[in-house]
Amino acid sequence: MAQEAPIKVFSTSPPSRDAAPGDYLERVRQVSRWSEQAGCHGILVYADNGLVDPWLVSQAIVAATERLSPLVAVQPVYMHPYSAAKMVATLAFLHGRAVDLNLLAGGFRNDLLALGDPTPHDERYARTTEYGRIVSALLAGEQVDLDAATTASRSSSSNPRLRPSSPRRSSSRAPLRQDSRRRWRSEPSR
Repeated sequence: MAQEAPIKVFSTSPPSRDAAPGDYLERVRQVSRWSEQAGCHGILVYADNGLVDPWLVSQAIVAATERLSPLVAVQPVYMHPYSAAKMVATLAFLHGRAVDLNLLAGGFRNDLLALGDPTPHDERYARTTEYGRIVSALLAGEQVDLDAATTASRSSSSNPRLRPSSPRRSSSRAPLRQDSRRRWRSEPSR
């Protein structure tokens, strides 16, 4: 079995902002295939108020490639943690590959205000940390009290259950750096 590279390279999907609707999807597919051929592990898919939905772009990416992992930018203001976990679980289940998350604490101030979110800077980071904890717990099949996520739901878990991919260390045995990206693979429900 080949040893996994200690550094994972991600490319960037094209933004939709200035793209012609008829050309954009094919451009995403081309960039995805080029990224995979170049040996990239994954591809960043942006999220903000002026762009198309990153989850639908991610679906196009996995449909156009064999192993490229979408790195989906997730802004907690845009999506409930249960919905994010369900999207990760569904993509991983349908395509049998990792889905990486890039949890965003910030964003364009006007985008956040347009969504009614005046949350101060430091509180946004605390919210993103809690959001990541909730999404991770849901993906692990744990029961989660979603009152903390400002919803009417009392308790929930996600199916299909996912297991985190095993982190690999380089031959130098350097400690792994923890960050906000998480990788998930499909695991059959029990």
